[in-house]
Amino acid sequence: IQQSDRYDSTLSGRLKRQDKRQTLHMDTFQLRLDDHLWRAPEPLDLALDNGAVQINAFKLTHEKEMLMLTGGIAGSNLNDLHLRASQIDLDFIRRLLTLPDWISGEATLAARLTGNLNTPRLNSELTVLASKRKPSPFARLHTTLNYAGQKFQGEVRAYQHEKEVMSLSAQLPLQLSATAMPLAERLLPAPLAIQFAFKKPDLAALPHSLTSLPDLAGTIHGTIDLQGTYAHLDVDADLALERLG
Repeated sequence: IQQSDRYDSTLSGRLKRQDKRQTLHMDTFQLRLDDHLWRAPEPLDLALDNGAVQINAFKLTHEKEMLMLTGGIAGSNLNDLHLRASQIDLDFIRRLLTLPDWISGEATLAARLTGNLNTPRLNSELTVLASKRKPSPFARLHTTLNYAGQKFQGEVRAYQHEKEVMSLSAQLPLQLSATAMPLAERLLPAPLAIQFAFKKPDLAALPHSLTSLPDLAGTIHGTIDLQGTYAHLDVDADLALERLG
């Protein structure tokens, strides 16, 4: 299938129908996005049964990049959806979608979604390695995001030269159901906590990719703690600057 000069696809397979169950077995699947050609190294296997979708095998690769999806959706139930992506070229995605310059590097993601659309449960882990093509303030970013029981928990850790230099942790009461509702109703009136920790990052590295920042020098260490509710937050900061310039 030729769609444009930037993307096209090739696919072949068979569709089997039995009563209300349909199965799609695709022996050949290729998708070209600009200069990236994604292929299915093994047949894709999907089933549609009385409105329920089950993904038995869905894997695409491009050189060292890999994307894999398994699991299903039956009505509002999320049947153990797993998404795995490894060594994804973020610089290519930035160019393809015209995203901000700070999106760069190589990403690896593992995510699991269970429960249902009204009470979902999410567990995810994301690692981003700095690009070798352009300067980056951090050599590695590691993120974990979890959601269950109307509580979101997240953590981001930033590394320079394999040393952890900054972190952000958050515990937020949220309603993430698929039901349409105003943002104010999603922000639940329960206690929340956010903490920033600075462990002497090299501030001079930040403007390399965040060009809106002025030239910096020196370092910072200490913490910023926010506790309370969305309506009222208490802030406690204990910071020290060294060799700031």
